[in-house]
Amino acid sequence: TGCAGNASASVMRLIRTEGTVGVSDEGGEAVSLAENLSLYSGYHMGTETKSYAWINLDSVKLTKMDEESEVEIQKEGKALEIVVNSGELFFNVTEPLEEDETLDIRTSTMTVGIRGTCGWVRAVDEEHMMVYVLEGTVQCTVTDPKSGKNVTDAISGGEKAELILCPEKEEKCEIVKEKLELYEIPLFVLTELFEDDRLCEKINEASGLDVSREGLPERCLDKGREEMEQENWEVSAGYLTMAAELAPELTEAYVLRGNVSVFSGETEENLNLAQADYETALEQDETDVQAWLGLADISIRRGAYDEALDILQEGLDKTGNDSEIAEKIEELKSGTVTDSQHKTRRMSSYDE
Repeated sequence: TGCAGNASASVMRLIRTEGTVGVSDEGGEAVSLAENLSLYSGYHMGTETKSYAWINLDSVKLTKMDEESEVEIQKEGKALEIVVNSGELFFNVTEPLEEDETLDIRTSTMTVGIRGTCGWVRAVDEEHMMVYVLEGTVQCTVTDPKSGKNVTDAISGGEKAELILCPEKEEKCEIVKEKLELYEIPLFVLTELFEDDRLCEKINEASGLDVSREGLPERCLDKGREEMEQENWEVSAGYLTMAAELAPELTEAYVLRGNVSVFSGETEENLNLAQADYETALEQDETDVQAWLGLADISIRRGAYDEALDILQEGLDKTGNDSEIAEKIEELKSGTVTDSQHKTRRMSSYDE
């Protein structure tokens, strides 16, 4: 599986690293990192947690490895392949390739051809690969290694595709295209886009995705709220996560994501996720009323009413006697208790 495109790479260099990055040669021997390290055919590179690597193929072709990723370089003349064994790889080819140049990003059975394109790929496993295109077009091919039969399709800006090899099915090769949503762009890609205003404009023109840095956290927050109101839980959580990653001080993103976890299904796992989000919001701002109410709501849903009351009493103190918290305290003390979705949780009054 893979995505292909054309690029000249007379000299490939590892131009920058962050965190822990390893390089080995064709024989598996470790290569010491150096400034603008030259990379040759057969070289392998790997990144660990919170680690990234930037590979410059020439002045107009750049790739970036995400954390916990592994790639291999294959080069013959003007034909270049980057084999993604695991993880994710961002690519940005700012000028169309020459006719005699090729740049393919691939796995063992899938190929993505790149020509003047920006996007990223994710190697899921040997039979699945995800391709995301922000601007330009890539040619994707899935090949059945036994029969040699393949399926090819073009993926353009604003689209994503799942490349699938299904050995057990009659139609063994499949490419499924869908619309790419803004919240699906990972942070390791966004940080590259933020450095290039013109590229952000081109992406917006090509796909309608507004990736400009200014106001993006707030736009994601608004979109997350809108999707939550429509009960599109997964999409809402995606936008709220992006808002929180871009602006950790935006406590409302954590609170709303906590609400999404609870509203999407009251499992213990979801309650734990919501509790963690409310607690994170309070670490950022201990006067956040909705975070205190959300935290107490988790205890109410678990039937721990005394614990909920303790949480609210602390919240009342931290927020300077907020009226909404005070009302919830009175509800717990004197009568029927409801959760944040107005479902009755207790009929008896609180026994002081």
